Amino acid sequence: MRHPEEDALLLYSHDRGMRRLLESAKRAAGTEGTILLVGESGAGKSRLARQIHLWSPRRANPFLTLECSTIREQNQEQEGSLWSFRGLPLTANGRPARLEAAEGGTLYLASIDELSASFQVEIARFVRERTVETAEGQKLIDIRIIAGTNCDLLKEVKTHRFREDLYYDLNIISLRVPPLRERPTDILRLAVSMLAAAANRNRRGLLTLSKEAAAAIVRYRWPGNLRELRNAMEAAAVLSQGQIVTLADIPQTISPPLPGTDTPLPSRESLGKLEREHISRVLRQCGTLEQAAATLGINVTTLWRKRKRYNLDETPGSKSKKTST
Repeated sequence: MRHPEEDALLLYSHDRGMRRLLESAKRAAGTEGTILLVGESGAGKSRLARQIHLWSPRRANPFLTLECSTIREQNQEQEGSLWSFRGLPLTANGRPARLEAAEGGTLYLASIDELSASFQVEIARFVRERTVETAEGQKLIDIRIIAGTNCDLLKEVKTHRFREDLYYDLNIISLRVPPLRERPTDILRLAVSMLAAAANRNRRGLLTLSKEAAAAIVRYRWPGNLRELRNAMEAAAVLSQGQIVTLADIPQTISPPLPGTDTPLPSRESLGKLEREHISRVLRQCGTLEQAAATLGINVTTLWRKRKRYNLDETPGSKSKKTST
């Protein structure tokens, strides 16, 4: 399931390493070079792949994801072609799309390391030649390829689990997506925005993190990265009984500090600043106050009060600009 608010959050990182990655990705987007995205599961590789497509000259054409982990040997027999993978999205008639559906656009090969040996042969040929077999014979497809993996593919090559030629054909432009624990300045900002989105989906209004919950979220290592953070905020939006999310409302794995290892609690001022930034961003993205209020999960009167409290002068649909904090 896509979460559009996370696509937007990708562009609002305050972490230097992440911003350098985004700058490199934006430069690469303007080229036709094949890109290999490397990073832990849940770190945001698929979202970055989609954003690269949106930055590219191919943005008006399809973006197609092939989940390599779902491809099985029997697909060829069941579908009649190696290029009617079950990993591709379904068409209107309920059958898997073919790679021709991405003509002129971008193909994202997710979990490329999970391909079987025989499919690695086929993918390697496709990456080099960009052709598929059709009823009329070989067909050349104009397509840009991005691949993603959470493995050290060079190590897989050395142990003969991944084809060397495919590795070098994919590794033209290599970008490492950092795990969430390496982006400490982004964690609370992401949590606040994800909580707001989850609250809106669950009709909970605008929820606020307590200082203790915020401190636990910042301190936690997040081995599941963005996916784990999103799920934690979804649970908090569902389980919280009031408008303040407390430690009791977040998963037990996000534990309080051990004795003698207290983490400084975020101030109400810093939490308010994050809420202010989130409301400001929603106002700029929405066309009217009513749309902004609906996105935030609050009524227009509450939104008007918060604009006044935070001294926000943005009008719906306005461009991003600096405001005093």
